[in-house]
Amino acid sequence: MPPLLKAQNLTKYYPGTTALKQINLTLEANTILGLLGLNGSGKSTFMRLAAGQTRPSAGEIFIKGMHPGLQTRALTSYMPEYDHIYNWMTVKESINFFSSFFPRLRKSISTGATLYPNRPMPAFQYNGPANFPCISAEKRKISRLNL
Repeated sequence: MPPLLKAQNLTKYYPGTTALKQINLTLEANTILGLLGLNGSGKSTFMRLAAGQTRPSAGEIFIKGMHPGLQTRALTSYMPEYDHIYNWMTVKESINFFSSFFPRLRKSISTGATLYPNRPMPAFQYNGPANFPCISAEKRKISRLNL
């Protein structure tokens, strides 16, 4: 059985800086890992690579033996420190916009079905006002929307 996460010589360059340099890491199932470091040390970059939100400049990363992508999205997630919600959109517009990236999520929203029926809690739930502008929404409601 492949490890839950494996990084081999994982490197990520951004213009003018090296965010990660030849990281080698194996994380077995049922393991907890904390990423500690100063701002700019590569913690978020590593998480974005594991979630498939960006690609490595060199090296490889695997989630259960697969490169991050559509097959691994049910196993990984990454929520950045800063919201990536457009201030000019309403909550309903934001939900429609972001669900367009995930066909199964769009289907569950339109039908009211639970995305993962065997889990006790729905994968998506928002009970606030749909036509409320995101910029005016309370922080708590925006955080729920990000989930």
